[in-house]
Amino acid sequence: MKKRQALVIGINDYLVLNELRTPANDANAVAQELLELGFEVTGLPCASTQEAWRVHPEKHLLTHELEDAITNLFALDANISIPETALLFFAGHGLRKVKGTLTKGFLATSRVDSKENWGFPLKELREILEKSPVKQQIVILDCCHAGELLNFNEADAGKGETISRCLIAACREIELAYEPTAGNHSTLTEALLEGLQQTGIISNISLSQSIETALATRNQTPICNNWGEIILRDPQIELPSEILQDECPYKGLEAFQEQDTQYFFGRETLTQKLVYRLRDSHFLAVLGISGSGKSSVVRAGLIPELKKGSTISESKTWTICAPFTPGDDPLANLAQVLSDANLCDLDTATQAVAQGASGLQRLISQANASSILLVVDQFEQVFTQCQSEAERQKFLDCLCGVADGGQAQGRQDTTLSLRVVITLRADFLGKCAEYPQLAKLLQTHQEIVTKMEEAELRAAITKPAQKVGWNIPPDLENLMVADVQKSPGSLPLLQYLLQKLWDQRRQRLTIQTYQDMGGVQKALQKQANQVYESLTPEQQTITRSIFLELTQLGEDTKPIARQVRKSQLTDLPPSPEQVKTVLEKLEAARLVVTRELQARGNKADKITVVDVAHESLMSNWEQLEQWVNENPEVKRQRDEIQAKAQDWEDKDKRREGLLRGLDLVEVEAFVRRNGETFPLSALAREYLRTSIRQQLTTRILGIGAVVTLLSVVTGLWLNAQRQATIASLRANAAQAKNLLTSADPVDGLVLAIQATGESQGRLRRVMSSVQGSLLTSIQTTPEQNRLRGHQN
Repeated sequence: MKKRQALVIGINDYLVLNELRTPANDANAVAQELLELGFEVTGLPCASTQEAWRVHPEKHLLTHELEDAITNLFALDANISIPETALLFFAGHGLRKVKGTLTKGFLATSRVDSKENWGFPLKELREILEKSPVKQQIVILDCCHAGELLNFNEADAGKGETISRCLIAACREIELAYEPTAGNHSTLTEALLEGLQQTGIISNISLSQSIETALATRNQTPICNNWGEIILRDPQIELPSEILQDECPYKGLEAFQEQDTQYFFGRETLTQKLVYRLRDSHFLAVLGISGSGKSSVVRAGLIPELKKGSTISESKTWTICAPFTPGDDPLANLAQVLSDANLCDLDTATQAVAQGASGLQRLISQANASSILLVVDQFEQVFTQCQSEAERQKFLDCLCGVADGGQAQGRQDTTLSLRVVITLRADFLGKCAEYPQLAKLLQTHQEIVTKMEEAELRAAITKPAQKVGWNIPPDLENLMVADVQKSPGSLPLLQYLLQKLWDQRRQRLTIQTYQDMGGVQKALQKQANQVYESLTPEQQTITRSIFLELTQLGEDTKPIARQVRKSQLTDLPPSPEQVKTVLEKLEAARLVVTRELQARGNKADKITVVDVAHESLMSNWEQLEQWVNENPEVKRQRDEIQAKAQDWEDKDKRREGLLRGLDLVEVEAFVRRNGETFPLSALAREYLRTSIRQQLTTRILGIGAVVTLLSVVTGLWLNAQRQATIASLRANAAQAKNLLTSADPVDGLVLAIQATGESQGRLRRVMSSVQGSLLTSIQTTPEQNRLRGHQN
């Protein structure tokens, strides 16, 4: 048998037509089932060059791109190898153009306008199928008017008995196809997935029958036409070894996700334990040391098993919220997850969690769900990244209060529909003990992730390779098992090494290859050193700054990975362009991971964040360990400064959040002493500059206030003095007039003259009353000559 090829297409985003919810998710789910059946899968619009099967929900797909992909799939180009089986799956809008009695059907691509551009014609698809040399052809169209593909005059689409063909349309040419307003898959895809997951032999015939049976009572009637039989799966026949996919079955330093379950081996026993524990409990803590595989067993083991419902039958009806990490704002992240699960809108969820356990319980009780599962990964972030004790307490109250309420009511209770699963590093149990309600739950509702047994390790190493037709030499397998058993917490290092070996899968793998890479323990450090040494001195300095940003110190000065915004890194000196260049090199080497996050409440607002690929990098790369331990107190102080700066920005850069007094003095001193070796980000530098300007402004305003006050006081004093002088002069003028009628009128004249001089000197004018007293004195005082003799 030759290689099977599949093209899966899911278009959510349209420029003119209404946006759809499920096509990308439909395509990705179908792709995973086809991978299980041995297909080499290509997804469009492509989400990742490393995972060619994955479809991106927000990218556009153009008509010519769709046409080229379909043409290549069915091998119309003579230079393309011809697969034994070719399968096309399309999910998106379908259009029908009607002119009189003439109708045409189209697969709508992202930029159709139903005027000049209608998309890819179904008639052209039919012609491609007729001319294709592929012996087994399968086309599944999950779109409106899909039946138009079969609305042609030809009685038989095949070329005699040599061609087997299966055409499945979601509906007749005059009908619409449907997707749910809340749910993961469209009506047709849901039935298709059930058919692909049935036991025993799966063929185009049994698949068509399964779909027709599933939709018999629904308001959508599929059309399934088959010519010949195509066996998709026969449990008695193994897939040939020459099938070799380009998708790497190992995750490197990243955790396994739900979509990776087909490659997740070695934890089957533990997964069953977790399922049973969750059946009997509303709370479960999955504990283990860093690198023990806690996140992977929950995401790729527990969640898929619950959705399958093979152990707890009712669990396949549960609403399982997407796993989330608390981050620096756990309440907001919790609200977002509840909203994303379509339990309520974001505002309602935000208000509910702000009220603690009572608000969350009220929200859960009003949700239309039989049971809800919350999965909080890396729960230790509640202590390492959340800075607000009040928010931390409220978050714990939400989860523990509701879960503990369910425990108190007993396992037979059906009114409480919320279950909570957390993953937690075992070294944070001490912090958990500080919160009695959480500590109480942890005492009796925990499962420890222990090291893998030898058989489990061998399964984790060899079975993913076997899934893609790759074999690892037994002697190399034995050596890897022995090395991992010597080192607890080294599963991420094992996956990283297997990923590196996969990169050389076209070559002969030997023990020497393994040792040249550094083995399980040294491969990561060797790769990191090679990347670091290949950089220029300036790029090495940037690398140091990047990794210092991506780590924080715990209470025991043990480094902990933290997520930061990419903009925070590109703000580092010397320039954004140079930092971006270094980031790209580190990401290509799988030392850091960048991902895009959607802002809460606004799908158009997105940010890019960066993480260390795994915390094991911090304990296994000596250079990074050296940087972190150079001066931990200085790093801690720098982190605190930048945290304050980020908080200031998050609160719209309000003046109340600026540095003042001793805090400002300490930050200025930090920059003078450590600015070159521990540079502040651009935001932190702006924060400092603004604080300094604000302090100067405050000082200037303070000095101005003092000057103003002195001026007012002086003015009041001078005015008082003036009024006193006027009063005194008026009194003297009156006394001068009185003296004119006395026995000695000359004294009145003298006093009037003195008052006139004083008025001119002090007031710079002669008061009218003083002037009047002087004139009166001059007119009424007779001239007298006084002769005085000697008095001796």
